[in-house]
Amino acid sequence: MEEKGNNISRNTIYFDESGVASLNDQKPFFILTGVIAKNIEFQDLATYYYRLKLKHFGNEEPIHSQELFWKPTKKEIGFIEELTPYLETLDFGYITVIVDKGALLSSVPTTSPRNPFYTTLSEAKAIWQRSGLSIENFKEKTINEVLDVIKKSKFQDINKQYPLEIAYYTILKKYVTDYVKKKKMDIKEFEICFETSPNRERILRYTEQFFNEKKKGDKKTRTSLAIALKDSIYSISFPNKRAKYLGLELADMISYGYNLSKYKRLNNKEVESYKNIWSVICKKRNALKRDFKIDCVYTIPSK
Repeated sequence: MEEKGNNISRNTIYFDESGVASLNDQKPFFILTGVIAKNIEFQDLATYYYRLKLKHFGNEEPIHSQELFWKPTKKEIGFIEELTPYLETLDFGYITVIVDKGALLSSVPTTSPRNPFYTTLSEAKAIWQRSGLSIENFKEKTINEVLDVIKKSKFQDINKQYPLEIAYYTILKKYVTDYVKKKKMDIKEFEICFETSPNRERILRYTEQFFNEKKKGDKKTRTSLAIALKDSIYSISFPNKRAKYLGLELADMISYGYNLSKYKRLNNKEVESYKNIWSVICKKRNALKRDFKIDCVYTIPSK
């Protein structure tokens, strides 16, 4: 996407994924965090962050929370101790969406194939096996016999990557319709920044889909959210963490905390060094709720 003029005073939302979005994956949670910060704020304060890395590690290599906070070395503990007060100086907000994949699947009704003739051979074999039939007998059956089994089969009509789609959509919607208004922001244009990810093409496709979202029952008129997103998003980028994006690493730290929380690992001795970082994140959440009535965390499906 093409930028619209000077972006210094605009916001960027830095996204980080925690867990696997696919509903085929066995782990129950997918977490997406968007860290919201003014470009000028992070540009001014990022230099100290990189110097902190140089001081403790001798380089400015990217940091991954799982590696940093899980059983940290003495060198890493020293870095974390200086990182904590530094994060307290940063002016940022965040929105985290936690998708409970099991609950999401259980809430989706089953349906039958709309057109069994479009079923691929591999899909037909899978349906045959799910129906409790022997795969050895599959080759001996006629097309009509196979189609009859497919017609009677039931499946959940949901995109297997839906957790990523709904989490991404929720963050953008909450930012445009809630965060911007409650913070009374004058400049509404913002950039989207994801860490380089195999989901890049999917994210771009979802963004275009959100831009063209239509009102229910009206195939021509776009929703107010679609119009607002199209008018507000001036750039989408996928830089590697080596590109020194402070926001991406902060988003990673936040997603990591909610991951630990959902899997009940926050009190594990192995992540003792993370507790002060988590305290900063919780203070930020409480401040946004107290001062602006902004909730930072959403669970899907909602409880």
